[in-house]
Amino acid sequence: AGAHVAPVLTDGALEMVGAPTFSALASEPARTSLFHDPDTPIPHTVLGQTADLVLICPATARVISDLRT
Repeated sequence: AGAHVAPVLTDGALEMVGAPTFSALASEPARTSLFHDPDTPIPHTVLGQTADLVLICPATARVISDLRT
């Protein structure tokens, strides 16, 4: 309770569950891109600067490897 959730969906996620579903369950509309937000000067960095936690689900072996380096 009280968590601020800002979903960012990949193309694969959009094929399984639509953005409106995530938007309805989250604190703000689901993003489908980190780079095309006209309201934010550097949109791909905003979420990382304000996040207490980043959850990647599912985390593939490639993603885990990329985060390691």
